[in-house]
Amino acid sequence: MGVGQRSTGKGGKVRRITKTKRRATFLERHIDQIWEDVQQPEGVHDGKTAPLGTTDSVQLDADLPACGRHYCQPCSRFFVSEHAQTAHEQTKSHKNRVKDLMGPRPHSNRDAELAGNMGAPDNGPKLRPHVAVPAPMAIS
Repeated sequence: MGVGQRSTGKGGKVRRITKTKRRATFLERHIDQIWEDVQQPEGVHDGKTAPLGTTDSVQLDADLPACGRHYCQPCSRFFVSEHAQTAHEQTKSHKNRVKDLMGPRPHSNRDAELAGNMGAPDNGPKLRPHVAVPAPMAIS
């Protein structure tokens, strides 16, 4: 197989992994970032500003689909129309994302570093307190 190709296993089919597909995983917001947004009581999409972590202005942003009016907070995606958004909310990927966000806090980058022994050392609790030993008395 060449560079940038993986075999799917069955039938020897080869699928290409393009640069844009690899880059897309780093451009989208990750589950731990979205979890923090969902936990906020006031929400992150108020119609004037985009979700936390972005610098977009939703109200008149022509770069976003439908100027950013239709936003799915669990998936961190904008949609062209309300119909497209309601169709998206019926999909399996959206329902799985909502289920993931209702559980405990997902793993973050800090958790991964600690698991890989790259974070701050944890030496555990002290077994016993340090007691100063008195110096021996001099005999004169």
